[in-house]
Amino acid sequence: MANERTLKQKLNKSKILDATIQLLKEKGVEKVTVRNVCAKAGIAVGTFYYYFQNKDDLMFYFVSKGFYDAEIRSPENNITGRIIELYMILINHYQELGLPFMKSFYSNNNLALSAYMTETDGKFQMNSILAKSEDEMEKAYKLGLIVEGTDLHMVCKDLCTIIKGSVFEWCLCNGSMDIDPVVSRIITRYLDGYLVKK
Repeated sequence: MANERTLKQKLNKSKILDATIQLLKEKGVEKVTVRNVCAKAGIAVGTFYYYFQNKDDLMFYFVSKGFYDAEIRSPENNITGRIIELYMILINHYQELGLPFMKSFYSNNNLALSAYMTETDGKFQMNSILAKSEDEMEKAYKLGLIVEGTDLHMVCKDLCTIIKGSVFEWCLCNGSMDIDPVVSRIITRYLDGYLVKK
């Protein structure tokens, strides 16, 4: 009985997520409402609120899923490689969601994106990719890889701006830009100014 309930819960959540992606691709972020998602998913509005608090919480799910716990394979003494690898996980996720999804998602109307890819009271959202980025930079600083006195929080905010700008450009170019090498090149050049030269 418990397995049947768990299976139904997973199915309902999956229906909500699939319906949201379809609506985003078809109509854009402005047309994604709780009511529209529920109608598309064939579920009751109350069922939606079992899984998500509101539309912003639903949108946040798409940008926050599992990035903090992502396994990074680059060695700890290669902070540039680790940061690039971390953000490429995000970029690859965005590419999987598809260009139409990302074009509507990367808008100034998407409060979830704004909340996730920013800070509150000088701190990044817990378990966000920005928090993971800052953790990685702090480890590198302790290893003596980063110039003493570097404002790590500011560097991570700048990295976020680089990523948002690159994704926005990718959307403007209708996906014709090969975003992976662009992100890699820009991050490499940016971080170079903060690395201890050996």
